[in-house]
Amino acid sequence: MVKCTSHSTIALLVMAGAVLFGIVNSRAQSASDRVSPAPRVAVNLLGEMTPSAPTRGPISDAAAKTRLIEFARRDPSGLLHLARERCQRETGDFSCLFVKQERINGTLKPVEEIDARYRADPLRVYMIWRRGADQATRALFVDSQAFVDRDGQRLARVEPAGVLLRLFVSDVMAPIHDARARKASRRAIDEFGFRSSFELIERVNDLAAARNELELRFEGEGAVDGRATVILVRRLPYTGPGGRYPNAKLILHLDQEWLLPTAVFSYADPGGGELLGSYLYTRVNLNPDFGEDDFRF
Repeated sequence: MVKCTSHSTIALLVMAGAVLFGIVNSRAQSASDRVSPAPRVAVNLLGEMTPSAPTRGPISDAAAKTRLIEFARRDPSGLLHLARERCQRETGDFSCLFVKQERINGTLKPVEEIDARYRADPLRVYMIWRRGADQATRALFVDSQAFVDRDGQRLARVEPAGVLLRLFVSDVMAPIHDARARKASRRAIDEFGFRSSFELIERVNDLAAARNELELRFEGEGAVDGRATVILVRRLPYTGPGGRYPNAKLILHLDQEWLLPTAVFSYADPGGGELLGSYLYTRVNLNPDFGEDDFRF
């Protein structure tokens, strides 16, 4: 297990954009790398299951842990709301090793490992691919006019993968929300981070609850990257791509200390057999002292 950098307090979600004649594609891991809602489950760096592994984490106050578990069991929606408020209040900048996989156009892609840096205000996301780079090796998004084109579309600065392509261009400004980009990735770079993960999850929850279609339950305790988590599982009447809901089953790991969504697993079927997306935040360092050089492309 990789040790997280602790700070007192998880997947989304992440890169999309056209690169020249191609698209900045996602990479994902194999279909066997799944998480089940078993009461005790450990997730290693690549999201692989170790059902019998001991759950480890920073919770030392047994009474506080008991209250957290009881709250999660009694009111999982309330816990999510509380966790989102705490994230907005206490968690700003962070860095991590982001591990993701996605099913794109029916194909489950290999795993990607990305060094990610996130600054909350103004929003900045810088990603450097360590494994699984397809059409990009680096990407930077900044919430500023410099990253908006004449039509008002948000852009990311991207270093294309491939030696031959880099002979002609070192980097390009690529749209992150156009139709081609959405066909290449389930999440855009400006949707990366804990805050966006909460926003995306709760937006769908609110819609489903209003239609009396939300099933959200506490499923036990687990671990992500050696840290104890609370597992929440959501089920919805998913009808496929383009439907009202993004998935049939969502497994969410909330870090017991930070109350952050450090792992999100999305499935196209209620039983969790067809993985749509897997997003893990590992080696998390909360509220680091970033400098301007940390976001220099």
